Amino acid sequence: MNNNLNNTSYSFTLRSSDIKRFVAYVIDCAISVFIVAVVVAFLRELEIEDTTNPVFLFSRCFVVVLLFKDLIGIGKRLMHIQVISCKTGWKAKWYQRLFRNVTLVLMPVEIIMILLGRPRLGDQLCQTDVVLR
Repeated sequence: MNNNLNNTSYSFTLRSSDIKRFVAYVIDCAISVFIVAVVVAFLRELEIEDTTNPVFLFSRCFVVVLLFKDLIGIGKRLMHIQVISCKTGWKAKWYQRLFRNVTLVLMPVEIIMILLGRPRLGDQLCQTDVVLR
């Protein structure tokens, strides 16, 4: 019985646009953490009943801010990249930029897609792409 295995080697190379996307993501996360920390501190200062567990409150607020990060797009602006609609080639609509981030709950899958040089799941679902501007 001859069991030939395909000896294919895979190389994971990041394009400069992928690096810019990653840096923009880190910038947006840092801004999100700052905003959420201020909001959590403010809510705790007001002694609102639901703010007894700051970790739970922080994580809830962080997820909301990440969903809206592309609407503000500070990281992308600093990195000179932009989310566009694949249908029109123009800047993506606000709802496309919002819903493309819903798939961030599947972060490990999203990272693998980027490493393989494929569009994120959110980009595929919303028919968007991130391009250099």
